[in-house]
Amino acid sequence: MNLDQRISQALQRLVDQGKEVAATIQHAESRGDIVAIGFGPWVDAALYSAWVTSVLNLVGRVFGRDSDHYQHLLKYRENPSGLEHMVAPVQGIVSAAKSDYDNGYLFDVKELAAAEVFGDILEMAAYLQKSGYHVAAASLSGGVLEDSLRRLHLKHIGKWAGDSNISKLNDGLHKQGVYAQPQWRQIQTWGDIRNDADHGNFASINAADVGRMIDGITDFVVRYAA
Repeated sequence: MNLDQRISQALQRLVDQGKEVAATIQHAESRGDIVAIGFGPWVDAALYSAWVTSVLNLVGRVFGRDSDHYQHLLKYRENPSGLEHMVAPVQGIVSAAKSDYDNGYLFDVKELAAAEVFGDILEMAAYLQKSGYHVAAASLSGGVLEDSLRRLHLKHIGKWAGDSNISKLNDGLHKQGVYAQPQWRQIQTWGDIRNDADHGNFASINAADVGRMIDGITDFVVRYAA
């Protein structure tokens, strides 16, 4: 599961938790554990508080504390009015946040997070290459390259439809003028090394070439995808 999927799933869990909070309003009269605590008589205040705290934590980390989503949420943490009037607005904010994330409207946030993860993976690939495991390093760094190209396609062209690989993504980005032919040619070479690693053509893979591949992909992520 990649980073995007993890974040999307976490946002979905908060959407689902919001439905559980809303259900305490609908069934308040039949529950003996519904308490007021100054916010209103028909909402499970403890459940609401835990939910909003989780929402603020995740939205703050993913979108930033200066984002509109986070700032709007703050009003519903501190608002002294009844909780029964606050559940629906928070549900709306969380749903909108998930929709924005899933539809790729948060390029800067997502790319910064991805760049950090990619950096860690490329460091691991460099360690493997220096330790004599250059085939594994080629496969690992090739995965970073493909994911970077997919993100770059989303940013400049749109979400990729169907199966993708390094060659297809590279062709599409080059045709749209995202980068020039020398960069396209270099990516094709990296893609060939990655394919050899993934398909058992180990004799075709040179350790020094993998080292240069890792350095080149690191530079590419910084220049284009980060």
